[in-house]
Amino acid sequence: MIVGAGPTSCEYASELHDFITEDLKRIYPDLIEYISITIVEAGDDILGPFDQKLRTYVKKLFKSRNIVVKTSCAVKGVEEFMDPRYQQSTRHGRHNRHTRSVN
Repeated sequence: MIVGAGPTSCEYASELHDFITEDLKRIYPDLIEYISITIVEAGDDILGPFDQKLRTYVKKLFKSRNIVVKTSCAVKGVEEFMDPRYQQSTRHGRHNRHTRSVN
């Protein structure tokens, strides 16, 4: 999940998509089905200060790449959670912790 849909966040989402589809898919093909990219934007649209043509182009590009865009959706917080499916023992016997967004 990427919070904010300004130019840096949109570029990051696109680069992350390329990394997943070009590199991770080759190295960890079994994990690809569990990976998704979502951009959450509190405003009405992505790339707010930019021209409407550019915003429309990027939204179509993201849709073609299965990058989910949620607008008018603010992240209220992030909390720690433990899901047994994602727990991995470390050498110290602890488990990895993951975060999730809360709308």
